[in-house]
Amino acid sequence: MSGKKRILFVDDSSMLRRMLAEVLVSHPRLEVIAPTDLRPVPGAPKGIPADLVILDLENLGENLVHVVSTLRRRDARVPILVFTSLTARAAEQTMLALAAGATDFAVKPARAGHFRLAMEYLRSELLPKVLELVHANGDGQAPPPRREGAPPMRLRSPADLIVIGGSSGGPQALAEVLGQLPAEFPLPILVVQHMPPLFTQELARHLSGRCRLIVQEARDGDMAEPGVVSIAPGDFHMAIEATRGGRRIRLNQEPPEHACRPAIDVLFRSAAVVSGGGALGIILTGMGNDGIRGSLAIRRAGGQVLVQDPALALAESMPRSAVETGIANAIAPLAEFGSLLTSLVGEPVAASAS
Repeated sequence: MSGKKRILFVDDSSMLRRMLAEVLVSHPRLEVIAPTDLRPVPGAPKGIPADLVILDLENLGENLVHVVSTLRRRDARVPILVFTSLTARAAEQTMLALAAGATDFAVKPARAGHFRLAMEYLRSELLPKVLELVHANGDGQAPPPRREGAPPMRLRSPADLIVIGGSSGGPQALAEVLGQLPAEFPLPILVVQHMPPLFTQELARHLSGRCRLIVQEARDGDMAEPGVVSIAPGDFHMAIEATRGGRRIRLNQEPPEHACRPAIDVLFRSAAVVSGGGALGIILTGMGNDGIRGSLAIRRAGGQVLVQDPALALAESMPRSAVETGIANAIAPLAEFGSLLTSLVGEPVAASAS
């Protein structure tokens, strides 16, 4: 056995397939396998003989969701990455694929015909995501054990504003968390999810059908209303400010932070200023460390930080950075978030200790 991670790329574009293969095999731990290796073999195990499957939306078209569902029935564990494009239709199909079991998505290079620029894009944007997903698929090592005997961590009451940050795997995590909250949930919720334009609008529409809250893509000047979830639009930072009429959402196109716009840190820093001890920051699954400085600002202002258990996150690096930095008041699996958040307007509920 070579010990390399096997990446399957299903695409009819010979140019794109060649570029992607060149980028992937340049990493010593990756190898690309042919789509024919997916064919079921009589008597063979049911699972897919790959560590990651990349599906091209443009190639599969309307069949994408069916293919994702079929692969997911065959193997519930292997990550599935959708290679998509920046169109409204692609955004819609991508959200449907995520709901059907796809793990994450990546946007194709805008200038695929320009070889050098396309290769640079694939190396900087796609390769790190592939490596994160392959790692999430496991390296044969058990997750680090929880510390026994550690005192339970608590979220205290009350809070008056919830801000959430997510990246890879975020849409699925958001659907699970928001789906646990009642329609009369009395706090405003502001969300930064690392996504490009068009996709955030589709995300808001998708989440509206998965929860009882009002979910909308934020507009500059919107008020932060109780029971309303506001999603930062792609390519815009989102912040909150205090005005005479209440707390108002502001959008801007200041330079990216952590190569991201919207950036989680921008929202969290503003929440620390506006709500102080009433702010609750939530770090979900994702790559990198966006949100860490903003979470630190919330803690310094007297607010609280809730972090998804990194061992259970699709992409662990962002929540693990939060845990290792020591900024988490509570660490919990997504299934516990509903009771934890409702406790902010009632009695404290213990979260799982790390």
